[in-house]
Amino acid sequence: MKLEHEVVRDLYPLYMENELSPAVKQAVDAHLSECEACRNTYQTGEGFFDHIKELENTEVPNTVDDKVWLKIRLTRYKWITAVLIAVILTLLVTDYKSGREKLMLEFENYYRSQELLPVMINIVKEPEHSGDLEYVQRAVNQLFVDKIALEEHLNFIEKHQLNNTEYYLSINTSNFNSMLEIMEFRFDQGMWSETDEAAYQAMQQYFDELNQMSTRQYRKFKHGYSSYFETLDVDEFDRFYKDINNLSDSYTRFHKLPEELQPMGEKELTKQVAHILGVYEEKVELKKESPLNGSPYTYQFHIEGQFDGLIDGLNGQLLEVHSYPTELDGPTLGREETEGKVKEHVEKIYGSNLSYDLVPMGVNASNASNDYKLYSFKIVPKYKGYPLYTPLEQGTVMIINARTGGINMFNHNPDVPSYKDIEKQHLEVAVSLETLNIQGVTETVMIYSAISGKFELVHMNPSLEYFEKGKFYSAKTGKEEWIYVGGR
Repeated sequence: MKLEHEVVRDLYPLYMENELSPAVKQAVDAHLSECEACRNTYQTGEGFFDHIKELENTEVPNTVDDKVWLKIRLTRYKWITAVLIAVILTLLVTDYKSGREKLMLEFENYYRSQELLPVMINIVKEPEHSGDLEYVQRAVNQLFVDKIALEEHLNFIEKHQLNNTEYYLSINTSNFNSMLEIMEFRFDQGMWSETDEAAYQAMQQYFDELNQMSTRQYRKFKHGYSSYFETLDVDEFDRFYKDINNLSDSYTRFHKLPEELQPMGEKELTKQVAHILGVYEEKVELKKESPLNGSPYTYQFHIEGQFDGLIDGLNGQLLEVHSYPTELDGPTLGREETEGKVKEHVEKIYGSNLSYDLVPMGVNASNASNDYKLYSFKIVPKYKGYPLYTPLEQGTVMIINARTGGINMFNHNPDVPSYKDIEKQHLEVAVSLETLNIQGVTETVMIYSAISGKFELVHMNPSLEYFEKGKFYSAKTGKEEWIYVGGR
């Protein structure tokens, strides 16, 4: 049996594994004794991989049986597979190494951004730096930008952790900035209290902890080649974001610490929704709303085929209601009957002691059908005749079905946590408009104060836009007041 050069080279792996039949092995040995090139290939292995591509198109002589040819093909594919796996692994390792290097670089930026924040926050209690809060706010905004850049280079384990966090390593900058401004204002005005000091110390503590966490991680990423095997402890960092967001929310909304708040249980909230909307409790489905969308205590509720909405988990205040529209026949309600239905809903939502004005906003017809009519009303709470001022024309709005009197849509004022405590307030006008004597300040209203986290009577300049500083002055002290603007 005489073999060609290409066949002998193909048989190399089978020859080395001693898998050739005696007759074929003898033919190979005979060829090697005469061919120096093939003998060199068998001795060194050189040239074998160069011919892998050529072998795909090689025609095998009929002198080689089918079994030998099958072994040749299988062995060839083993070698090709091994090479491909090696290439893929090399690419994966290179890509992972590159990703870790980029993560380390972005984390260094994050580390530098947060490094000075514990010191910068001292500006709140330094009168000589009054008005310099923008530097702290810029630093916090930069921290968010660096977090976004960091996120792009997380590995799959870190991304999984991130997707399961509550706050996604994000600060509610609106609440946080408001907290700093309120703290600075209260300190400058001599209004500093135990609550202010406790909130300030907690804020310092949280940023100190962030600095310690960042330092530990920074050192792990600066530890030679072993740094490539380190991962970012996303869960540990998210605890900081949970603490600082809960603090800023409770301080700006209620002027309280998070531990002073007592959230309601889900069973109690379910009962509240069922009572207000007139449904069975077992039909109400509750789900915790993402704190990134607003308050950490808000719940979504769903009543199959009837309603969706939001409820505040702290005080049971219904925040939003949206009903499922239906086509109805029959007469529409008259004005008095309509207002009577609205008052029934208001009493269920806010209790029977709320004093308010009901302001008709007109009749709306559905885009789908002119037969589906809705009556809209604005609910304006009052205290001893003083109306609640609402910026940006948001307020509390209720839309009811013109035929059934049922709630079609309801939105509670997003700038006031609840109206339930208005009647419990003891508000007074100790400083009259004449005594205050500030040009343009001509109206007395009630607001929900960002300074105290309570309802306050204030004298207001109605000509200024929205909720500008210098628009409100306390009717109790004559000092400047700020209106709370929260939103969801």
